[in-house]
Amino acid sequence: MQNRAMSGAAGINTERVDAFTFALGCGLAGIAGSSFTMLASTGPVTGQQYVVDTFIVVVFGGVESLVGTFSSAFIIGQMQSTMEYFLSGSMAKAAILLLVIVALYFRPNGLFAAKVRR
Repeated sequence: MQNRAMSGAAGINTERVDAFTFALGCGLAGIAGSSFTMLASTGPVTGQQYVVDTFIVVVFGGVESLVGTFSSAFIIGQMQSTMEYFLSGSMAKAAILLLVIVALYFRPNGLFAAKVRR
């Protein structure tokens, strides 16, 4: 991923890795799409209400961290459902967004960002 030339020099077939990664991504998108159609109807604007929440979860957890994405999804989901108990739905979303902005001010790479030497 980070150095295609060195991976090829080490004997890794980069074209095959690209094809496998693309196939895996398409398969996961197909599974997600078919699962979503069981929950709600589909149309041209399907999923627009989830885009902002998804973006917040990925950025909050750390873009390169899969564990961070899962953890931040759990944390944000729990905080939002707790806040919706006390506030309205739109106020809970606004409070979550404010908390994420404050957290990203102190940790700009996300909560679970990989440590990199500088």
